Amino acid sequence: MRAAGCLFVAFASWACASSSPARCQVESWEGECQLASITKVEDAEFPTPHVVLEAVYRPVPNDRHPGYTPGALAKKTWAKAQHELPLYDYLEAHPRVACRTETPTAGACVAPSVTVALADFDAEAATRTAAAPPVTGCAQIEATSTQDKLQGGQTTQTFVSQRLQFAVNSAELPPDAQSVTAEVAQLLKSKPSIECLGVVGQISMGEPPALAETRAKAVRDLLGTHGVDSTRLLTVGVTAKVFGNGSRPEDGDPADRKVGFSVLLEASPKP
Repeated sequence: MRAAGCLFVAFASWACASSSPARCQVESWEGECQLASITKVEDAEFPTPHVVLEAVYRPVPNDRHPGYTPGALAKKTWAKAQHELPLYDYLEAHPRVACRTETPTAGACVAPSVTVALADFDAEAATRTAAAPPVTGCAQIEATSTQDKLQGGQTTQTFVSQRLQFAVNSAELPPDAQSVTAEVAQLLKSKPSIECLGVVGQISMGEPPALAETRAKAVRDLLGTHGVDSTRLLTVGVTAKVFGNGSRPEDGDPADRKVGFSVLLEASPKP
């Protein structure tokens, strides 16, 4: 009878042990993670235009943990749409970062998660670092950042006298176009202070208004073949009035069928 009692106690102890929650021995890991890829996984307009970039990191095997290396992890980062490129550059600028495993809570039998020691993306700081390049050439005329400069007044020191005459109702370049544009190109090369040169196309009475701009663009393109940077050129079309004092259109003046040049922006000489 006493032996039976001992057997009952042993069985009860085993039952209690079997009802206890299982605990797993999880090996910790610490080292470095290598950036493997960056993928845009979300691009949405609402409620705010934004993107989500997913960076995949792979733990690098090391001597401190010769028998164990955890699996890769994916880290997602949200940013406003205008900060997509700065965020991408920020992630690429940290190709290898410190990382470690996090011990599962309450000893749960799950694979440990890996966290990377990478500071949160600072959109404002990244925007300041990646400042927009200065606006140059004819783009200054429309750029907000240079309006103070333009409103202060521009005094040009250079007059460009070259002209090109066109046939009636035609944008075909005249025979002297090559030599005239070569002279203008040489002038621009010798005077880098000329930031923006207007290529001004004109028409005479009775010609279609769009022809003025077409003539100007033809001359601009020819200047490009002489090595003139297109950012220093701005085409302008000037149209003539259609009617005079009476109801009958005035005769067209052949001298108006031309393309001339006007310096729109020129840097002041240094004192």
